[in-house]
Amino acid sequence: MRLHHPLSAFLALGPLGSGASDKTNNNTLLFSWETQRLEHRQIPPSKHAQLFAFDKPGPTFRPGQCKPGPGSAGWPVPDVWDAFDEQLKGALVRTIPIAASCYHDWGVFDAEKCKNISSRWTDPHLHDGDPTSVMWPLWQGRSCLPTSNAEGANCTLGAYPAYAVNATTVAQIQLAVNFARNQGLRLVVKNTGHDYQGRSSGAGALSIWTHNMQDISFVPNFALEDFGGNVLHIGAGVETLAISKTAEQHNSSVVAGMCANWPTYFVVGQTVGYAGGYFAGGGHSPLSGLFGTAADHVLAINVVTADGRFVTATPRSHADLFWALRGGGGSTFGATTLQMSFQTSANVSAKTFWEGTRAYFQNLDRMTQAGLYAYTNLRRDSPMYDNASYSLAAEPLVAPNMSISALEKMMKPVFTRLSELGIPYRTEAKHFPSYHAAWEDAWPPSQGHVASPNSVDGSWLFPRQSFSDPVSFNGSFQAIKRVVDNGYDITAFGVSPRNPYRIDNAVNPALRASTLFATTSIILSDEPSPDQLRSAQNTLMADILASWRAAAPVDKSGGSYANEGNVKDPDWQRTFYGKQYEKLLQIRRRRDPSELFYVPAGVGSERWEVRTGTQGIHSQDGPLCRTGLDSYLH
Repeated sequence: MRLHHPLSAFLALGPLGSGASDKTNNNTLLFSWETQRLEHRQIPPSKHAQLFAFDKPGPTFRPGQCKPGPGSAGWPVPDVWDAFDEQLKGALVRTIPIAASCYHDWGVFDAEKCKNISSRWTDPHLHDGDPTSVMWPLWQGRSCLPTSNAEGANCTLGAYPAYAVNATTVAQIQLAVNFARNQGLRLVVKNTGHDYQGRSSGAGALSIWTHNMQDISFVPNFALEDFGGNVLHIGAGVETLAISKTAEQHNSSVVAGMCANWPTYFVVGQTVGYAGGYFAGGGHSPLSGLFGTAADHVLAINVVTADGRFVTATPRSHADLFWALRGGGGSTFGATTLQMSFQTSANVSAKTFWEGTRAYFQNLDRMTQAGLYAYTNLRRDSPMYDNASYSLAAEPLVAPNMSISALEKMMKPVFTRLSELGIPYRTEAKHFPSYHAAWEDAWPPSQGHVASPNSVDGSWLFPRQSFSDPVSFNGSFQAIKRVVDNGYDITAFGVSPRNPYRIDNAVNPALRASTLFATTSIILSDEPSPDQLRSAQNTLMADILASWRAAAPVDKSGGSYANEGNVKDPDWQRTFYGKQYEKLLQIRRRRDPSELFYVPAGVGSERWEVRTGTQGIHSQDGPLCRTGLDSYLH
């Protein structure tokens, strides 16, 4: 859901049930850049003043009509862009693709710079520090990848936005929103570029880059409506690692997620923008088994709405926005981790391996109901089925508020069954005084590994019933096993996000009902053709995700996590949002009548389509056009 992009948020660092009567009222605290706002009187009279006005609804697009792009009718002429940049005080950035130094057609060819870009291409920090580059270039259209041989090759914008606003004040974001709405331009928002679904890309778009809004502050005795206690106030550009470190400094923890590419274990989750898409999608975490989703802990959100206004959304003010956009926080405690792995060998057949794996999954519901978070990887290492070798690595299991002995006792039924089967296994348990310490040990900082243009990805949420009911378990286990048998790795998160504070927000009910969140990818050659990508996408949807959906249907609490799902899901409204979709759609229609904010598979996006076919699957390299669909019909 992209109704509006949060500029800052207040995250609770203590129990959400505490009252505010004896606290200092701090609910008007703002960062300095949040006080720099645009008012009607601040728009100087000029021939272009109407382009930055608040009250204009923007043009209406007929079915089949597309938003303008460079060179098309309706695209702003150069002096309009100059006037816009003047209003922004020089914050407008004309996009030059990050790898343009490798080519001769942008006038910036530089062999040494190209070599540096190429060597760092898989480093997530290269992309989060650029106004328009993203970490998954497949969505961008692969139109300007780094190369050592540019002879005869071209570098084009593809789905890179044409311009970006390097936003450092609220006023600049208000100007960008008003300008895009009044001109009928496509508008996208980029925080870090850690985005699996192409939401930060858009051909011919104007982008708002919020990455440099890096402020973070600890606010003691914060009072807001029914809450009183300690909070973190974070800007839109703050990443999860910085939030976790700051909370640690104040003897607290936050519900923060992680992400790693197995089997290399390069961690890229530290580049997740907390107030970007993380809590808007719900936000699962190793702490979710005890404290719920990230979306359960946000107390207030400062946001610029589609009409250009700056508002603070809370449970009592702009409550519909607050319900739709909410996000994360936590408490202080220790944590224990356990690394466990086993595999086939000369003495462990594939059949025996799967018996051991079955025992692990049979205990998963019991583990997650106790608050464990099981980061699990399954893979088939050799290509021949008859002599296939397999491995399972639960690295790590995270057990908040649990001792080593308690965790080992929890895992004993699994260990006992592995021993009965004659499967050797490796295990190592550690205890840490805080969640942040456990997180840094389990997922240490690294360069990361992103920007692969050759994979298509999907995921599914398996509910508790898939593991507690014997019949459902067998169907779900066989569906998972079949994917691995066919040669596709699975990275799965055993987690049961609770709702201990009975929070009412827009989190997909399937996320709260889940015991396992399974993800997989089809990896192709380094430079797959559009036909190969299209074939892989069809295989993913028809063979893999369809079997998972059949084992755990949406009407039986199955679904997918919107931040890591496949945007071509045929029933994405129910898959990503569940029963919340109709209410979200009503809020979208009311809050954004001009339909300024569009993201793939976002609420209301069925009324728009990106017309592109060059990549074989859905990318953002094409014009955004109005469809003939007026409403969500299901």
